Amino acid sequence: MSTCRWCTSFGDDVAKLLQRYCAGSWLAEDEEKALNDDLDKCLECVVVYHRAKEELPGLHRRLWELETSRLLDLFSHAAKDAEPAKDLSYIEEDGREIGVSHISPAVYEDRLGVPLSEVLKYPYLLASPELSEMCVEAICKMEEYNSFRVCCKDPGIYLLLVHPNETVRRWAIGAARSLGKVDRDDFYDLQDIFSCMFYIVELRIPQNFPDMDTSYDPTTKMTLLQPHLYDSKNSKNYWLGICMLLTQLDAQAMDSLFLGPDKQANILLCILNALKDEEPSNEMDPFWPVLQCFMVILDCLGSRFWGQIEPSQAFQAISQSPSYSAELESVRQQTMISRIKTETTYDDDMVTCSQMVYDSNTKVSKVMTPICCICVLLVVPKLDLLD
Repeated sequence: MSTCRWCTSFGDDVAKLLQRYCAGSWLAEDEEKALNDDLDKCLECVVVYHRAKEELPGLHRRLWELETSRLLDLFSHAAKDAEPAKDLSYIEEDGREIGVSHISPAVYEDRLGVPLSEVLKYPYLLASPELSEMCVEAICKMEEYNSFRVCCKDPGIYLLLVHPNETVRRWAIGAARSLGKVDRDDFYDLQDIFSCMFYIVELRIPQNFPDMDTSYDPTTKMTLLQPHLYDSKNSKNYWLGICMLLTQLDAQAMDSLFLGPDKQANILLCILNALKDEEPSNEMDPFWPVLQCFMVILDCLGSRFWGQIEPSQAFQAISQSPSYSAELESVRQQTMISRIKTETTYDDDMVTCSQMVYDSNTKVSKVMTPICCICVLLVVPKLDLLD
């Protein structure tokens, strides 16, 4: 077995190797292939490569081209081999003929395990629409196999909580939950990608930004999600992703997010504004996930929450919402406040992303379902919230 070149080099040797790799012409053909193979198969080599890259900003544009080309080649070859073979098939019990791919699920995952981990660990790579599409295809395929597992809180996992593809969002929710709470140390590692996600909230969705340049510049840090990474026309799905993100933060991480030196003070105002928004379609109404975000933050921050916004302002935003009024009227028509808000009926085996998010929220102490929020709001005006 050959020795990895990236992860066995040290100090200046890595920088020199990276410069030669970037130049291309300084490498023999077999050496360039060996360096790419190391990056395709060894996650430690990937980490060493990206660490060295940060020290050489002048190479970023060319390295971006090499990275996307290398990864696209990997994903496309794996996708082609995973297609059903024309001459291989078997018959199901119900008579359906099912094609057999050239490679097994285990081989497919083995080929793409490191590349996918690289994209999740360094999610600026998802700024490439073509590479993002290939990653989506790979995640969906692995969801069929139920095979792709993560063990690190990589920023790309949390970014995919707002992805337009529901299968990808469902996978991201499951992955985030399996990794447990994001503590303060984790938060600072993930802060940049969180800022990108919250920036979209500040811009107000759903809407398009025709005058805004959303292209990615590989010479700078990623500060904005590209349009293909979220659905700009469906604010409900985006807020569901934000809600899931908030539920994964522990008390210290939430404190850093809203009360720390680089606090996201505008988000609470964005929540209040979103509660006032009116959607013509119930299927895209963001009120309930936004209200859930409100309750998650309130539960975690406690009385410190009211130092950021006025209680009366929050109550008015919620109680004057058409969605709140309609639900309250429904509650009043029943003898007991026990009705659970339901969504569009789906197949019994299909768990929607919103169901997963709300289920996750019920496991947080004191965090309430939307209907329970109404019960709270009936009592809140009688309490002195500033005590």
